[in-house]
Amino acid sequence: MEDSTLLADEYINQVYFSGRRKVKKDDAFVLGTDLKKEASDFRVKFAADFTRKLHDYQFPEEEVTQFIDAYEKENAKRAKLTYKVKQYLPDKVVISLNPETVSMEKTILNHMQTFYQEHRKDYSSIIEANQAQNKAYREEMMASLADRPLTTPDRYDYQLTFVKKDGKWEVEKAYNSDSFMEKFEGNLS
Repeated sequence: MEDSTLLADEYINQVYFSGRRKVKKDDAFVLGTDLKKEASDFRVKFAADFTRKLHDYQFPEEEVTQFIDAYEKENAKRAKLTYKVKQYLPDKVVISLNPETVSMEKTILNHMQTFYQEHRKDYSSIIEANQAQNKAYREEMMASLADRPLTTPDRYDYQLTFVKKDGKWEVEKAYNSDSFMEKFEGNLS
């Protein structure tokens, strides 16, 4: 029963850490979910959230990808994942977890305020200042990822539900999958 947590570990490793962690495997718990598509969907969402929240500067795709790569790498090293089996049936496993990931909470606002105070006289318009601030944010966050704290655990656990189909385990989408993904973006805000 406890070995069923390997499903969650493998899923999170492949989707949110780009396979950077070493995880145990068990032939009884093989994922059938298209992990490449899930990882791609996550990265697309992360990129969209990143560029939406830092909208004043038009980031080239390469810069966004570099940021996501750096964040995933650091998260794979430091994130804390604790799993609990909530339900174990022959064809269904529900695993709860409350991940602690590298925190990006309140970093945008704090950076904006600091940047504005230090550099407001360097720019002729607020638009130029905001563009420079967005670009500087990405660079400074990439340089400081190793020093960022982990997110505090939420008041509630997230759940991953796996259903067995044709001998393999598929992830069932949950109503809170967007907030789950945001947790692996470090609650970027």
